[in-house]
Amino acid sequence: MPDHLVVPVRYAPGQYPYAGGREAPIAPTSPFVDPLLTLAYIAATTSRIHLGTSVFTLPLRDPIATARAVLTLDHLSGGRALFGVGAGWLREEFEVAGQQ
Repeated sequence: MPDHLVVPVRYAPGQYPYAGGREAPIAPTSPFVDPLLTLAYIAATTSRIHLGTSVFTLPLRDPIATARAVLTLDHLSGGRALFGVGAGWLREEFEVAGQQ
């Protein structure tokens, strides 16, 4: 599951660090669902697959509340949760979240 709180309509060019100066392959109109809630839903309907985030942008959220949510997902899924964490790259997303 990818993670973005918001994707601005416009952001500074060249910010996406994985595309050689091109824009990120995400559109502001994409339906960005909450990754942990989505994984909880998947956990409730499956019994064997692992449930993981790709890169969860932890600095955009409270780390204690996030840890509790991930712990809950792992517990309720029988230990199937995988949690990938990153620092993020989209400055405008941090500004919208009040995390400059």
